[in-house]
Amino acid sequence: MNEQRPGVYAFNDATQLAIGSCGPEDLALVTAATVVSVPDPNRFVLDAGSKVLGSDQSPWVSGRGYLPDFPDATITAMWEHHAVVRVAEGTSVPQIGSVVAVVPNHVCTPVNLADELLAVQGGRLVDRWPVAARGANT
Repeated sequence: MNEQRPGVYAFNDATQLAIGSCGPEDLALVTAATVVSVPDPNRFVLDAGSKVLGSDQSPWVSGRGYLPDFPDATITAMWEHHAVVRVAEGTSVPQIGSVVAVVPNHVCTPVNLADELLAVQGGRLVDRWPVAARGANT
């Protein structure tokens, strides 16, 4: 073994997907974001920004997160509470109010910012996991 990634191993993230250490089926943590605006046919805005997704952007990742249901989409801009997603021309965008899964580029910060994680299987909430180390950065 020549490398360890204990911070991301349990969930993986968009960076791990981009460098090939996992596949889309190995992504185990997403943020549920709501579409709050569709300014044009090639863009939509989510109610999740750096406060939920973190602000990390490695050189291996294009955009600010990975959308499993829109694998060719790119989060082109992000603020604290919002993110703008651009899709290729001709791709249908979700309607306002739709919930979209977003995989953070780096999972550690979003986990640290959450009070609890929700375990979901088949669209059903099956458990709640409190984040015991919430905010314990020292």
